[in-house]
Amino acid sequence: WETQWAYNDAEALELYAHKVLPVVADVGVALTTAFYGKAPHHRYFSGCSNGGRLGMIAAQRYPELFDGIAAGGSIFSLSEIAGKWGNWMTRQTTHHGKPVIPRRNNDLLKDAVMAQCDGIDGQRDGIISAPQQCRPSFAALACKSGDASERCFTKNAIARLERLYSGQPVPGAPPVTQTLAPGAEHYTDIWLFGDDENAAWGLAASTGYRNLLSQELFQRDHNAALDHNTLATWLDKSALPALIDADNPDLSALAQTGGKLFLYHGWADPLIIPGPIVDYYRAAAAHSGGVDKLKNHARLFMLPGWGHCWERPADAPDQFDPLELVANWVETGVAPEQFTASQHDDQQHVVRTRPICAYPNVATLSKPDSPDHAASYTCSPP
Repeated sequence: WETQWAYNDAEALELYAHKVLPVVADVGVALTTAFYGKAPHHRYFSGCSNGGRLGMIAAQRYPELFDGIAAGGSIFSLSEIAGKWGNWMTRQTTHHGKPVIPRRNNDLLKDAVMAQCDGIDGQRDGIISAPQQCRPSFAALACKSGDASERCFTKNAIARLERLYSGQPVPGAPPVTQTLAPGAEHYTDIWLFGDDENAAWGLAASTGYRNLLSQELFQRDHNAALDHNTLATWLDKSALPALIDADNPDLSALAQTGGKLFLYHGWADPLIIPGPIVDYYRAAAAHSGGVDKLKNHARLFMLPGWGHCWERPADAPDQFDPLELVANWVETGVAPEQFTASQHDDQQHVVRTRPICAYPNVATLSKPDSPDHAASYTCSPP
């Protein structure tokens, strides 16, 4: 969240934005060649979060650098996610810098959303697999006279939760930002809900981005959240989105080089919300002439129940190796239609597995007697 290093240092900012990739790739090849006495037969990139953004930058700006790219939990559009979503999230979860949605009530929120959204996919398994189809209500969580504060939310907090999940300034108004997907509550106590002593990490990150914008435009910090229209104006005037964002849907150069882009993202990520990556992939498909053409060189995998880059074990299968998957795609020529993710207990024993399907397909239970085994599912259109 610290962005002071970029103030008045255009070279550092350009390195952060994209120029680091050819520099480090060249060093990596030189070191590998020196150690083994011959050049590597393939070059890969694997990263998550800002690393995911850099993976998408590589696919869009430097497609010749890598044979395969695994980009996960990508904050590929800082202007959309750290900017618009982070600013909106800050406005809903704090007031004058103090948290108004108590972190101690996170389990209450999680249980309420799970009760409303878990079964929408036809299966009650503790995994919200179709979050885009559920819009939870929080009215039943409102405090009544005599309620203990840890078992309810104030009317003010209820209204803020509604806006947090809807992106609507007032009921019925058009959303002004992409928002949380139900299921993210397993992680919101880490990323979104702070306490009086410690701001949530997501709020600090959003503040850092706003300060970077403000320093560029006005040569001063601006820690407080902005109203949505003001933020949009700042972004329109700023050179940061064009420099840093990896939102170009044209992946034709990657296709021409034969490179492969393996995108993966958690439906339950409350920090890098999942809606933007789905929209990006749809835009890239439209630019490519359809999903079937895009899938030849770029595939997206959405993981139900997974948060942001393994910050905490999920309540769902989330263990897999993205680098191995993209390397197998490159070196065998066989594109992954699905892969198997596993869930482990505290002793690292596998307790259940699920197929993760290439977007837009989803895992559908075909053998109800064995719901904890990946072989009991098929990948099919939603």
